[in-house]
Amino acid sequence: MKSDSKIQDKPKIHPKIRRRRTEVILKRNKRRLRVLIVVGVLVFVFLVFSAVVFSPISQVRSVILQGNTHETSQQVETVANIYNQKPQLFLLNLSQMQKEIETLPWVLTATVKRNWPDQLVITVKDRIPVAQINMGKSGWALVDIYGRVLQINPQFEAGYFEIDNLGSNLIPGQNLNSFAISALNVAKIVPVILGPIAIKEVIGSDNSVSIVLGSNNTIFLGSASDVRQKLLEALAIVNHGSLLPNQIIDVSIPNSPVVTSSSIVNSRNG
Repeated sequence: MKSDSKIQDKPKIHPKIRRRRTEVILKRNKRRLRVLIVVGVLVFVFLVFSAVVFSPISQVRSVILQGNTHETSQQVETVANIYNQKPQLFLLNLSQMQKEIETLPWVLTATVKRNWPDQLVITVKDRIPVAQINMGKSGWALVDIYGRVLQINPQFEAGYFEIDNLGSNLIPGQNLNSFAISALNVAKIVPVILGPIAIKEVIGSDNSVSIVLGSNNTIFLGSASDVRQKLLEALAIVNHGSLLPNQIIDVSIPNSPVVTSSSIVNSRNG
């Protein structure tokens, strides 16, 4: 009898409260399930990512080099450090590799692209030489318009304009100073205006620029400014045919060309 009275004394839960409790429990279980699913998906994605990224399948196995005519594939691959510790294609720092490749003397620009699953494609654009600098016994430095030393030749190489007194002991890959770049710009313009009559460009100790002609005459430009106008004025005098051997055409002052001796040139600009 006592047990029956205890059962009867147990408080009853209202049906609405019971339903509410059930709903709360279900929602809590659903949230836990969603969390477990998200965690499971993340773990799965991580495992797949790791399998792809660190798999031997995606290791760099071959390199295609395009556009190169001077730097060899071995030189490009070495400076880019491509095969260091069997790199994974996905993890390569392409922009850094491009910068490293562009340090090579002959390379103007480089682009590096991934070709899945295990290949790199490197495209380089070569620099264009415009002149060679006479370094005396050290040889001849071939340079481009941007002042990059491309290579050192033991002897004069026909087909390139010569520049004297612009530098010595130069090395491939070296970048020359701003004045040298101005002098190289002169070297680029001279063949266009004067053609084959111009032999070489001579830089003075005061950074003045002179052009030596095959006729033993010299064009004194002075500074490396207004080069085209100065050369056109000098060419008009050359074409006139009145020059004597060893005379100097002084066009250092634009629109005021003078045919002089070297002593007069020095006094005019001193």
